[in-house]
Amino acid sequence: MRRIPRMIFESKYVAPRRAAPFLRERLRKSFAPDGEYPVNWVHSVYFDTLAGDAFAEADNGDFYKTKVRVRWYQAVDADGRGVVPAFVECKSKVGPRRQKIRVRLDSVRTDLPLHHPSWLRLPSLLLEQGAEIPPGLLQPTLHISYHRHRFVESTSDLRLALDSDIRAEGVHPRFARAQAIAGRPAPWMVFEAKGATRSLPGSLRFIKSMGARRMAFSKYALWNDLL
Repeated sequence: MRRIPRMIFESKYVAPRRAAPFLRERLRKSFAPDGEYPVNWVHSVYFDTLAGDAFAEADNGDFYKTKVRVRWYQAVDADGRGVVPAFVECKSKVGPRRQKIRVRLDSVRTDLPLHHPSWLRLPSLLLEQGAEIPPGLLQPTLHISYHRHRFVESTSDLRLALDSDIRAEGVHPRFARAQAIAGRPAPWMVFEAKGATRSLPGSLRFIKSMGARRMAFSKYALWNDLL
């Protein structure tokens, strides 16, 4: 009998960044930390076409979305720069259905500026794994980082993530108007619940009373609102 894979839902809740310390403390008291890396910094370099197609998809809330990025993880006590293991990823979305194809990179020079040619070869590695990436040259656009805390809700097996201190670490020079956001913290934090249900169990209802609203949210498209 062919096994039908279980659909995984991602529900995002957004609140002002000032709420992050209070929500983080409540999550710590209520839930167990998730996995081997319950706390770290996440870095993502997002790629886009010269026309900014991925940015437009995310900003418009399109039914079809494709996101290409290089991602690496930084321990809280590390500086996040130098040669590190990383992943190049393609995340595609058709309505509620999502797919992620990921290729491990043994080493990436994360201290290189976004206009360095070494970045340009990385998206093509996804083609060997069957990813449908946008045609044409993909260039890095934004380097975004954030502080992530992970937890598990045991009754529903939901994986929880609280992302705070979201900021643009770097901007490609061709986006001259975006240089003003480099280094600026975003005014929002994001709470995400991932699992087999869209509904929050009773143990998580408190996030709404703390000002979090369920909504579509893209860390990549966020910066368009700040320009």
